[in-house]
Amino acid sequence: EPLYAHYLLHTDVDHPGREETIASQENDWEKVVLWLTGPVPDRKAIFYQKHMAHHLLPNISRDWLGQVTNAFLIREPQGENFFHLVTTKHFYVSPFSSLELQFDFKLRVPGETFEIHIDDRDGDKKILLSALTGRRTPLTSGRLAWFTLKYPLITLRVIFLIHLHALLLLLKRVPSFRKDARADLQRDVFHPHKTIAGKVP
Repeated sequence: EPLYAHYLLHTDVDHPGREETIASQENDWEKVVLWLTGPVPDRKAIFYQKHMAHHLLPNISRDWLGQVTNAFLIREPQGENFFHLVTTKHFYVSPFSSLELQFDFKLRVPGETFEIHIDDRDGDKKILLSALTGRRTPLTSGRLAWFTLKYPLITLRVIFLIHLHALLLLLKRVPSFRKDARADLQRDVFHPHKTIAGKVP
């Protein structure tokens, strides 16, 4: 847990070995991040790092997280193979979706089927519902060749439909939100757009 010493130094948590940990480990988070994202020690193929979510204190930038591969361990999922989280948005997704909403994530560990829901909520009120579902199928050479053709076309279709629906919403005078209107609500943006660069927390 590389950021443990920094966490202990800047909180009042009374963990066993607190003072020894602070004294023996690097407690400057920026130096820790430089080490975590630098050359892999001893030229190993894998540099495994264990982090605790609560060790990422608000003063620690999240930009570096995009430079590593992340896997999430959920100790106590709600129900059998089920994950549910409602969290403040803090991310600009659509001009027709307020930054003051919450994301409502629901997903199950994939088996023969796959299902994930990401909804927009305003308190207890659901504003936008979205879902992605699928069924497990064998990945054969023929199917892989079909996907090679299918998915670039799907991407173009999605881009077209996004712009078409945006036009229809504008014609209906649905309220819209500029990206730079609430820069204060956009947190830990990686490579921020020029309209909010220097304005995001």
